[in-house]
Amino acid sequence: MFGYVVINRKELTKPELERYKAYYCGLCTGLEKSYGKKGISLLSYDMTFLYLLLSDLYNTKDITAEKRCAVHPLGKHKYTTNELTSYVSDMQILLSYFSLKDDLLDNDKAKDEQKLLKLESYISQLKEKYQRQYNCLSENLQKIVALEKIDEDNIVTLSTLSGEMIKEIFAPKEDIFYKQLTSIGKSLGSFIYIMDAFDDLKKDIKNGSFNPLKKLSKKENFNETVKDLLELPLSQAASSLERLPLDDNLSILRNIIYSGVWSRFEVLTR
Repeated sequence: MFGYVVINRKELTKPELERYKAYYCGLCTGLEKSYGKKGISLLSYDMTFLYLLLSDLYNTKDITAEKRCAVHPLGKHKYTTNELTSYVSDMQILLSYFSLKDDLLDNDKAKDEQKLLKLESYISQLKEKYQRQYNCLSENLQKIVALEKIDEDNIVTLSTLSGEMIKEIFAPKEDIFYKQLTSIGKSLGSFIYIMDAFDDLKKDIKNGSFNPLKKLSKKENFNETVKDLLELPLSQAASSLERLPLDDNLSILRNIIYSGVWSRFEVLTR
């Protein structure tokens, strides 16, 4: 489910790329601090986007330092942390937990089950601390699973529920930014569901697994239809992004929303 909300590296300036890397490594540092190696293994580009977004929006007091790590053992690299690092790290764990639950229902992989078991010790505490986010994830995943079990192939219905599932993690609190933040989360959640279905289509057809795009894929101009489906939530995400008072990370966030998110689609449709 992760890995679609990425940068277009070629379109970033060198300082922008270095800034992005510092936030990515900062989130990695936060995950390691709170969850050890298990946390590091769940680091995603999607949550790096959220980290960049919230850090800019709430004008956090960023601390940028240098260190070596297992991934970069030969030289020091910059990493950026702030008061929101722990929140985004916690959301990464919650989202990963529910994503793994969904994957297990689809694939029944022993490897995913082991990962899920390793995360379960954290979930009761996170559920108590973030009831709004937890309930939203849990309730909407149940709705998605129920529809998938009856082979519901309305991709708009399913992707909308995926957006509803994710939207609350984009808002650490219910303040003046809540409406726009949850709108971005909902839109990206919808986009990710459609993109994931498109990415998995050939594999799912081969394996006989559920995929809501199977019937649609038999029609003419399928790729163009999927592109149209993807453009709607992305335009909504962009509209909400532009309504927020952002500055420091805005050029990177725009790079992701307007360009980077299309990277995988472009690879699949070449």
